Amino acid sequence: MPRATLLALALLAATSTMVEARYACAVKQTPDGFVALREGPSTKHRIVAKMKPHELVGIMHPDTEDLKRSGDWLWGRWYPGTRRTAFHTPYGDPATAREGWVYDRLINCFEE
Repeated sequence: MPRATLLALALLAATSTMVEARYACAVKQTPDGFVALREGPSTKHRIVAKMKPHELVGIMHPDTEDLKRSGDWLWGRWYPGTRRTAFHTPYGDPATAREGWVYDRLINCFEE
């Protein structure tokens, strides 16, 4: 493959990763060891999953490419088994992702 093509592909990959990273959050540590992902934006809704600290939660809605908020709650896509840090955004496999609502104060979103 020509060197210019490889350089263009690498630049494109780096650019898309930086844009997506703005919406890649990490689950915060809590006293009970998890953060609930819920069917709807309140504690009255059923728990879909129990997210572990530092796991990746994407908060940009894939259909609208925007944030979906209801009061203090954000719609999110959780990627089980991942580990998000301020310096690393893991690959989130859409096939294993779960969707739901998370209380916004229980996730840490990194600006990159």
